[in-house]
Amino acid sequence: MDYNSSEAVKIAIAQIASTGDKNENLKKALKFIDTIPEKVDMIVFPEYLMGYPESGLTRKYVETMAEKPDGEFIGEIKKASVNKGIWAVINFYERDSEKIYNASIVLDSEGEVAARYRKTHLFDILGYRESEVFNRGDKAATFHYKGLKFGLAICHDIRFPEHFRRMALEGAEVFLISSAWFAGPLKEHQWHILGQARAMENVAYLVNVCNAANPFVGMSYVADPYGLIRFSLGAGEKIGFFTINPEEIRQARRAMPLIQAAKMNLKERFHL
Repeated sequence: MDYNSSEAVKIAIAQIASTGDKNENLKKALKFIDTIPEKVDMIVFPEYLMGYPESGLTRKYVETMAEKPDGEFIGEIKKASVNKGIWAVINFYERDSEKIYNASIVLDSEGEVAARYRKTHLFDILGYRESEVFNRGDKAATFHYKGLKFGLAICHDIRFPEHFRRMALEGAEVFLISSAWFAGPLKEHQWHILGQARAMENVAYLVNVCNAANPFVGMSYVADPYGLIRFSLGAGEKIGFFTINPEEIRQARRAMPLIQAAKMNLKERFHL
């Protein structure tokens, strides 16, 4: 990565509390975009942005909500973000023939698709069976913006270090995660520890944006390349802003060349 050509990226963290009504959630997303001040580069929305009913997700519910990427939900957010001149990371229920994915799409400032990711690690633990609601994706996704390389993830992915290491080995320096992290005993601690670990072990920034609806924790945060929490929104529906400084990534990777060591280790141990 040529950090000399990299620029700082100011990110809007949209901690929306989704309801079961897709139209209401769309209005919330558009309102958040409308409130963004000048000099913001990108907005990141949480998981389950399209809707989360009080009774929880079912296959039947997402089938009524799901759209293709060129559907009205994404289309309206695209118009608003283009009008604002910003990039947008939007989580949605993606329809692809008979399959439905928990997906995130990245739109550039002209509304073109820069990346698309389908959640690969579905939440099948602690009594939940997300695999009964969504189909599983099978590919990682990265994109470039302002000289930096970004990698995408969705919520439960954060429990799988290999997902993030793979993107880091491909050059990712910033991870953007759309989440709906369930509240529960000590879950807030897991929420932070896992993100801090993924940031520190890959010497990368990590932006984790969580849904603020009940039963989720909210508490969106940014962890820096040393694994330190640099920004936190706390509970409740709100928007916050954080600027990613490429110089901090460069300095951290010079001090801790972990990705370089990982590449050498893979070649020596596995003859890659």
